[in-house]
Amino acid sequence: MERIIAKIPRPSPNSWLAIATIATFGLSVAAGWALIGQIRFENAHHERARRLGEIVGVLRQDGLANAKSVSRDLAANAAGFLAGDSSLAPTLLARMDGVMRISGADMAFLLDSNGVVKMRLQAPTETDILGKDLAFRRYHQKARLGQEDEFAALGVYTRSRGIYSSTPVHGRDGRFLGVAVCRLPASRIENGWLSKLDDPAALVTPEGVVIASNLPEWRLGSVRQSDSAIRRILSSRQFGDSLSPLPLDLREDAVVWNGRRRVAVRAALPDGWMLVSLLDRSARLPLTRSQFGAAFGLGAAWCLLAILGVVAAASMNRIRRGESDRNRLTKRLEEAERLESLGRLAGGVAHDFNNVLTAIVGYASVLEYKLPAESTEKDLARRVGLAAKRASETVRQLMAFARRSGLQAKPIPFHDLLAELVSDLSRTFPADIELRLEPRAERDIVIADSNHLHQSILNLCQNARDAMPDGGKLLMTTSLVETGAGKILEFRLSDTGKGIPPEALPHIFEPFYTNKQGGRVTGLGLASVWGIIQRHGGNIAVESAPGKGTEFRIRLPLAPPGVEAERSGFGFANPGAGRRLRVVALDDDRDVLQVIRTMVESLGHEIEVFSEFGTMWEWMKESASLDLVVLDVEMPGTSGFEAIRKIRISYPDIPIMIASGRLSSTTIDELRQLGIETFLRKPFGAQEIGISIGQAVGRKP
Repeated sequence: MERIIAKIPRPSPNSWLAIATIATFGLSVAAGWALIGQIRFENAHHERARRLGEIVGVLRQDGLANAKSVSRDLAANAAGFLAGDSSLAPTLLARMDGVMRISGADMAFLLDSNGVVKMRLQAPTETDILGKDLAFRRYHQKARLGQEDEFAALGVYTRSRGIYSSTPVHGRDGRFLGVAVCRLPASRIENGWLSKLDDPAALVTPEGVVIASNLPEWRLGSVRQSDSAIRRILSSRQFGDSLSPLPLDLREDAVVWNGRRRVAVRAALPDGWMLVSLLDRSARLPLTRSQFGAAFGLGAAWCLLAILGVVAAASMNRIRRGESDRNRLTKRLEEAERLESLGRLAGGVAHDFNNVLTAIVGYASVLEYKLPAESTEKDLARRVGLAAKRASETVRQLMAFARRSGLQAKPIPFHDLLAELVSDLSRTFPADIELRLEPRAERDIVIADSNHLHQSILNLCQNARDAMPDGGKLLMTTSLVETGAGKILEFRLSDTGKGIPPEALPHIFEPFYTNKQGGRVTGLGLASVWGIIQRHGGNIAVESAPGKGTEFRIRLPLAPPGVEAERSGFGFANPGAGRRLRVVALDDDRDVLQVIRTMVESLGHEIEVFSEFGTMWEWMKESASLDLVVLDVEMPGTSGFEAIRKIRISYPDIPIMIASGRLSSTTIDELRQLGIETFLRKPFGAQEIGISIGQAVGRKP
């Protein structure tokens, strides 16, 4: 055995070098060939993306823009005809024919305010739509709201595919007269642009429907979605029963079509439209001159370029990652700048609007105090103040959105919220609908955002009203329910309406879903109601049957024992009254100063108001005595902080009260360091300012 082994020649170092060289050469050639193939595929991919971009540009300019210009031109010239002047019909038809020829549209028509077709130009082979009632189509519904529209659909009567563009028509007095509509035929897109592509291509609507394609079997196909989404598209009457699901999902990057793997190349149009083309993975384009030079260099210096190829590949990946990171950081920067601008805008709007609301709340509270008890006018004044308070909640939500903050929850009495809601609904609901509130829960304090909760329950009540067109009964009850974690508050809202169909019941909390005729949606929508209840830590359930009414059950966690609710605080009271006080107020808004003067004088005190600190300061130096200073924090010129420091130096014993619409926790902490303990948040009424005056005077430093 040893002799046999001794006869087998052992590889020399040169042989190992040759083996390593051959292996390295083979690996380099394989890697180079794979790299060349990938580059050629990328060339084909980039070329396809470029061609799609060109088509998108032409489609946007010569297609969608022209269709929009036709509807706008017709709307600008159709007011007289739709107002009743039939003598304008020949001229309007001639203009309609002219703009259609220029734009390439194959149909244009005018609907009156009731949705009936009053004039049209269409191919003689299609079903005549003159006199048809198209009020259910989305362009008429949006036109009634003063909105233009642009969408793709299959004609309900003509059964022709196309992109519809609509513009509302209004008279000189602003009255809604109807809508002008034109249709860009899908065949023009297919024959003019998609036919230039070798591989399958499709124009996909925002709803996920293929409206145009160079493959006949794709037309009016739906991108793969849930069955409920397809049913909603079918029920919208925009595409009818011609819609069918595609055997592939064009939203995916890689798809299999006719047994071959392909890449989906996309180009985006405005408002969610998408142009998609499938590129075969075998597609290859020749190398460019620089690419060919790199390939030749790889063959000439295989070993060196193998190393350089690895380095170059790593560098390319780093460059791509760097570009991706830069784009991501740029988007984040733009988002931050947008939110910063939005925050500044929200702050400015809140400051100005809170000043207006302060005047409304203040005057309403004084009126409520001065009007006779149990009078209708006194109740109306109270309602004005409460409405202004709720408007201030809307302003606060605007600022919360700009700061991306969540709910502004606080302890509220749920029964009081329901009583206020029933009182409001009793003035707006039909007389044949009976409203009943039966609060049976022993405890009703919940931690919630009163505005969000109010709007959610209001939306449920409006849905119940729509379900009882012939009258009925709407019952609201509360009770405490024992759970494993303790007692929770259960609110039930039941109606005697027509109920919810069984097939619609599983979908009522889905976004954008409605089972109302014509797709009409009111209020926040049940998806938003569900989200608000969930964010409050609760849950919502529904039971319904056709002809037997509907009952919603909302469960909310109770506030911890001992937590007191913050009542509305609207009304008139003077807990600070004990003697006649001398008050001076500083605010940059003259309306706010005037209402503060009215409220303080109604409380029996003496007050001087100023809009500039310099003028107030001169008055204070000449004034004999002073009991209280009321300041805003943010003012032009001298800020509230500067004014406080100056007053504290010369008048250390005079109490200072801050009245502002923007009091963050940071601002309050800074003010407390200056010795300020009394804060009044705008908008406020006479009761609130009276309480705050009493607190401030009782806290002399």
